[in-house]
Amino acid sequence: MGKDIDEIKDECAKLSRRVKELYDRYHNLYKVVLRLADTFETSKGRFVLTRNNELKAMIKACVTDQVLDAAANRTNDESIDEKRVSSGRTSRLLQLTESYSKLSTGLKEFEAERSDIEGLNKNDLAKLINERKKQKSELEEKFIRLHENLLRLKRDYDYSKRFLPVKRYGFLKDMVKPVIRNERLKETYTA
Repeated sequence: MGKDIDEIKDECAKLSRRVKELYDRYHNLYKVVLRLADTFETSKGRFVLTRNNELKAMIKACVTDQVLDAAANRTNDESIDEKRVSSGRTSRLLQLTESYSKLSTGLKEFEAERSDIEGLNKNDLAKLINERKKQKSELEEKFIRLHENLLRLKRDYDYSKRFLPVKRYGFLKDMVKPVIRNERLKETYTA
């Protein structure tokens, strides 16, 4: 027995909301790469030793544990909040207020998504669901690729510490370029 129209609309609204959440998280994470690309381009033409230190700082900012965890945990948006220590009534009250606020915002977003698809028939909803599923899988693949690129950048950076600054400078440049020029990491989502 097939689903009725309301169940399909709910599924479509949930999927649309999940795609939007994934995109927002990816966009925030991809800002690290954009910042790296911008800093890399603006530092061109500077003295080698100065740029060497800038390259090291750029790479260190991209491969922090927080950034790598955010790239790896695409399904868990609470990765930073979980590390907070809760003690006392005030802290607990603030956490409950924050969770209520997130729940309320989520409900409003769900209702907005639901109202956007209210006039669609089953065929249009099926097409939209398939489109959202495709977007979701593409975004999840981008998270995986971004995480792999950042891990490679971290490994290469750690490996480059073995060399003298003059030789290391070339390695640093060569390890940043593939990350900032990777077309498959760029954002392409449309709501």
